[in-house]
Amino acid sequence: MHRPGTMGPTNMKTELCLRFADMAWSCFVITPLCVFYWSGTWKIVDKYILPQFPRESMYISLGIGVPVGICGYLILPLLAKHVTPGCEVKHIIISRVFTFVYAFGILNYWRGIWNIMDHFVGKHITWSLVCYFGAVLLLILLQALSSANSAPYTIDKDHRSDFYQAKPLFRTQVMYYSK
Repeated sequence: MHRPGTMGPTNMKTELCLRFADMAWSCFVITPLCVFYWSGTWKIVDKYILPQFPRESMYISLGIGVPVGICGYLILPLLAKHVTPGCEVKHIIISRVFTFVYAFGILNYWRGIWNIMDHFVGKHITWSLVCYFGAVLLLILLQALSSANSAPYTIDKDHRSDFYQAKPLFRTQVMYYSK
């Protein structure tokens, strides 16, 4: 007999099966769809943002990504205050539009940084290793290595109660002054 509050053999098997199903869903459905989104969007941007001028294109991407990222972060408290997940239609429309625009901006930010790095550092394995180990070391020193986590095992759901909440490094809150 097991103690109260602990999992019995049946509960452990159910929990293990659910974890495996969650992992399989994340790995074989959600992650490929995210990769398809990123790859497709990246290629569209490659084709339509000054394809004949790659250097200017990477700076334009960065110029799109930085303000969209900053503005998206700054409007989150307004969205949290005025668009609660309980108001389903409003929440669904605004959260999807916000996510689409924000994801497009963040993708451009990544594309800009990535292409700038390729342009100035190159794609040689030596520089790739230097960048990799330097970044890992700095992330460890900054206690931010978990920021490198992403799919396939960390999936955010669209209906979370904290959908409009950012989690900044210093845990500061964006403040708005009302008249």
